[in-house]
Amino acid sequence: MVCPKCNDEYQDGFTMCGKCKVPLIVPEHESEPEPEPEPEDTFYVTDDVPAFLCTAKNHIEANAIEAVMKCHDIPVLLKPRDCGDITMLYMGVSFTDTDVYVPSKLITRAKELLEHEPAHDNENDAEFDELKQSHKENLSKKAMQLRWFFFIIWGVPIIVLLFTLLRFSIN
Repeated sequence: MVCPKCNDEYQDGFTMCGKCKVPLIVPEHESEPEPEPEPEDTFYVTDDVPAFLCTAKNHIEANAIEAVMKCHDIPVLLKPRDCGDITMLYMGVSFTDTDVYVPSKLITRAKELLEHEPAHDNENDAEFDELKQSHKENLSKKAMQLRWFFFIIWGVPIIVLLFTLLRFSIN
């Protein structure tokens, strides 16, 4: 609370300035800020009890599992084992296992998602084979270009050097 006339500060509970006898006001910077909206994917223990889903071998696998669950609106709690969270902060990677938890109400759905194998599509296999073949052709072209490059850079000067040595050795 602040006096609008003399700008003296008062603790909460006072209503009048002791000097000026003016009603106190709440300064703008002290007014209660609006609470920030909580993210939708926040998992609270009060909502449901966390249930163990699986153990990921590293942070990459844990992030992949988290992405799959979030795509299906299942909140995830990742808990690194040992000192995995510290190594994640320090090094950016974690070499320890990570336990994955989901709400117990959604555990059966989460397990189904982990066990689900995508349907095998023969059209995609044909496209993949075509891409693989074109990639091999591009690699072979690049390899041939690289061979010619090294031949021109190293081979030609060596051949010229050998011919000059032979010509001087004959004379």
